[in-house]
Formats: sequence, structure tokens, C-alpha cells
Amino acid sequence: IWSLGIMAMEMAEGEPPYMEFPPLRALFLITTKGIPELKEPNKWSPEFRSFVSMCLNKEVEDRPDGPALLKHPFLQRACPPHEILPLLEEVRAIKDGNRQELLKTLNAAKK
Repeated sequence: IWSLGIMAMEMAEGEPPYMEFPPLRALFLITTKGIPELKEPNKWSPEFRSFVSMCLNKEVEDRPDGPALLKHPFLQRACPPHEILPLLEEVRAIKDGNRQELLKTLNAAKK
């Protein structure tokens, strides 16, 4: 559950918490200071913020289990797989196209 919260935060922020520090220092900061707040909390729905907060509760016994999280409003409002899969395929195609364009540019620069 903790890892899911970290992953959600990383997806929202574009990087994991304390990315600016070496990994061991980041772990130390997490255990002593906790997870920092989202940098732009108003950018995210109250449901998302609540979901991340619940996943990242420092006290294991206070974190919900998987079945409880599935009932969380954030996941209840999530897109069904048949709606999200085409979007993921589109993103993948865009990324692959960008990768091919980058390779062409790099190869041209080598010549």
C-alpha cells in the first residue's frame, strides 16, 4: 500500500519524494520527516489527495488494506479499463514516435 502511494505521488509530481537526495538520505528523510506534501495540491482532486494520504500513513496499522482502498472514492471514480486502454496506446505511440525522431536527430548529428 505504501509503494502504491509513493507511485501515485511520483506519477503526479514526475519524480519520487526527495529525488534531489541520494537514495539512503531520501529513505532517512522519509522515516524522520515523512513524505512531503504534493507541490501543487490544488492541482489534484480532494479524492486523489485523500487516497495518497491514506496510502502513505506512517503507521502500518492505520493504512487501509487493498479491499478497503478499492472502495475509496478516487478509485471508484476511475476510468474503466476499456476507456483507458486506448489512451495508453495513444501515449505509447506518441512516445515511440518521439523516440524515433530523437534517434534520427542524434544520428544526423553524428554525421
